[in-house]
Amino acid sequence: MLWLEIGDKFKGYEAPGKDGGIDGFFGGRYQDKEGPWRFQYKCHLTERRMAFQSLKTELKTELKKLRDEKPFVLLTNAALLPQEASELERTAQNYFEDNGLRGVQFGIWDSAGYHDFT
Repeated sequence: MLWLEIGDKFKGYEAPGKDGGIDGFFGGRYQDKEGPWRFQYKCHLTERRMAFQSLKTELKTELKKLRDEKPFVLLTNAALLPQEASELERTAQNYFEDNGLRGVQFGIWDSAGYHDFT
């Protein structure tokens, strides 16, 4: 799907095992955002609210793995309420501020197609 959406410069890492904390990488421009991009996919086959709680915990761990990627996109099959998406965005922004990460943008692409960046 991401190859079709953002182009053939997208690299997906789908092999089982340790992936170094990155499920996809894109080095380029998409819409008005410039890479390098990090994509992290979190699939949850549980009740929606439980999936959100898991995402909150996992996001904190994934943010610690950021290197020089500027757009960081959390991809998930979980349907998020607007306030839940906002909470995840606040978590990411607080992490960026607390750790002096300037210019990092966070996006959530969920099952509803939420494609916004903060």
